[in-house]
Amino acid sequence: MHIYFEKEYHYILSIIINFLQLDDKVLIQKEKDRFMEFAKPMMADMFKEKIYFDYDFEKLEFLTQMLISQEKKDDSIFKKSKKEIIKELVCDISSCIYGRSKTNFLWVLINLAYSDDDFSESEKEVLELIVKEFNIDQEIFEELMEYAETLNATIKQIKFFNDSELPYKEIAPKIKELEETKEEIIKSLQNTLDESYLV
Repeated sequence: MHIYFEKEYHYILSIIINFLQLDDKVLIQKEKDRFMEFAKPMMADMFKEKIYFDYDFEKLEFLTQMLISQEKKDDSIFKKSKKEIIKELVCDISSCIYGRSKTNFLWVLINLAYSDDDFSESEKEVLELIVKEFNIDQEIFEELMEYAETLNATIKQIKFFNDSELPYKEIAPKIKELEETKEEIIKSLQNTLDESYLV
């Protein structure tokens, strides 16, 4: 899923990095990997030098902080709490993101929030702050939350059957059914994101 931002990539990436570390949470590798899947296409647009293509999570965190501090001519923002950092960065870019990009970005954060199977109250508060700042319809937000919960549960079921020691003939129909359900959820999600452009 592509997100159509213009030049504020480093702000977007920094918001996500700080979102993942709310409550000083130590990230699991699965969360870092999911983040880097999203970040690499943006990095390819941000930088042409190959030196940046193999950046990991920690290097990218340092880089985005450096770029934002240089632009603001002040690094005090990164001495604040994660929630305060996110709030300030969201305010900085709210006028630079338009239409469907807002809900696409919200979906990325919701999806990442579920990546550790622990959707926290702090994550919910930040998501609600973004919904308010970006003027996203509350009904759309609730729909996206439902999609995330259903999709996550379906993926867990698929993994459970794939990892089971039951005979393949027994589990194959169930896996096929779940894969079809997953595709239907993704298709319905995409329609919701497309339609949100009109709201």
